Amino acid sequence: GETKYCTVCGKVVERTDSEPGFDVDPVYPAPTGEIDKAFNAETGRWTFTLRSTNSGSVPTDWTWYVDDDLQAGATGSTFEFLPPRPESYVIMCIFWNASGYGSASMTIN
Repeated sequence: GETKYCTVCGKVVERTDSEPGFDVDPVYPAPTGEIDKAFNAETGRWTFTLRSTNSGSVPTDWTWYVDDDLQAGATGSTFEFLPPRPESYVIMCIFWNASGYGSASMTIN
């Protein structure tokens, strides 16, 4: 039969013509997310926060990059960055959980 995923809880619901439908163990897909940014003019510091876009599959680990450089110690959902030079930067976050991984990036000027 056709396999359907509950978009709220992530469960797989299997429905066929001969069965009324039943739940199985939850299946949570790989996480998805987007980066929100904020700039503090007083400190000149950027704050980037990964916002989950799939409530049924929240990331549990994060790795932040600035222009492909790994930011050591930045393991949370929020990353603060003080640009050393006034130019463009590409901020990337790679995140994952038990089901897989995703990534999000943005350019700041």
